[in-house]
Amino acid sequence: MRQKINEKLGNLRFFTEKEAWNLFRLAAFGEAIGWTLLISGILFQRYFTPHSTVPVQIVGQIHGTLFILYIACVIIVHQSLDWDFKKTLFAGLISIPPYGTLAYEQWLAHIRKRDERRMHLKVYVRAIIWKGNELLLVQPKNGLSWELPGGLVKDKEEITSSLEKNLTELFGVASRIGELRYAWRHSNKHHQNLELFYEITNPKDFISIELKEPSGPPRRYDEVMYINPELCEEINPTYLKKITPKSRNNETLLIEE
Repeated sequence: MRQKINEKLGNLRFFTEKEAWNLFRLAAFGEAIGWTLLISGILFQRYFTPHSTVPVQIVGQIHGTLFILYIACVIIVHQSLDWDFKKTLFAGLISIPPYGTLAYEQWLAHIRKRDERRMHLKVYVRAIIWKGNELLLVQPKNGLSWELPGGLVKDKEEITSSLEKNLTELFGVASRIGELRYAWRHSNKHHQNLELFYEITNPKDFISIELKEPSGPPRRYDEVMYINPELCEEINPTYLKKITPKSRNNETLLIEE
């Protein structure tokens, strides 16, 4: 029974993660303000009222209240922030040295921003367009690698509509989007990337194409041509070297490199 009660208490989450973080930040800044008032009161007493302890008593009470509120906040929000015992204990102990809570808050904020960048997902959509055994490939500006034409799916944009728009902007050709053939998941220091590869069902309309001059932002690609993927040294993802016009799968293949 005691173990069940402890488990239930341990799983209590009074706030969402964002609400808990904002409360912790407020309490950390409040405790730092308390230290500022206390230090200012000590200096005021020393230089202006050396025979009276009233200033220190007043600011001392304020600092003590802010300190207690900070400790209470740490206890209340630690579950919502997924802090273990050691991290929660450290958050309490860091309030002992002056401005320790402010330094800890800044360090945690840096960690949160770093993790948010790593978790940010970017979705790209690309077109599989065959001419015989050759794929239509484009080369990004100032790059050596080749990739399938397409682009980033913007917020609130439907995936296949994004691909149709990108192909029209690149080549001025209307496309018919077929089945999703491949999904490529990869990451870098800042983002998680997911690239979706759709087969185009009207490849004959793309046989004689060239890059269209954009009316808006500068063109993203330098060159476009049909290339046999098996003979292309720099192609992303490299798995494309293995596919042929006849390679078909009943299920979408997930590529991880």
